[in-house]
Amino acid sequence: MTDGWTRSFTRAPYGVLILGALLFFAGGSLLLGGVYLAVAGQPGSIAVPVLAAMGGTLTVYVALRLLLLRRRAWSATIVLLILLIAYAAARAVMNPVPFPVYPIAEVIAEVVALVYLTRPEIRQLFA
Repeated sequence: MTDGWTRSFTRAPYGVLILGALLFFAGGSLLLGGVYLAVAGQPGSIAVPVLAAMGGTLTVYVALRLLLLRRRAWSATIVLLILLIAYAAARAVMNPVPFPVYPIAEVIAEVVALVYLTRPEIRQLFA
């Protein structure tokens, strides 16, 4: 088992490792946040903690599969980035501040990640 992970880390480019690590930590935060909300939350409000825990689990799974260079993980990451770009763009448009820095920075970072993942040499690794 360890040999497979070691081989994956040496085979995957640094950009994929960084994206996988960021997804892993984001998913872990969602998972732990969902557990915390379930334990310390208001009685009767179980939907949000369950959705957060499920989303966190799914994100951790996709992150680990991305590190293993699986094709479906690449596709799921592309879809996730497109959804995040749309969400951040909508927040930038609806923000009452004249120049919303955070949503614009998010859009830039997500577009950079999307362009990186769609480069032919990176996309070919996930075949």
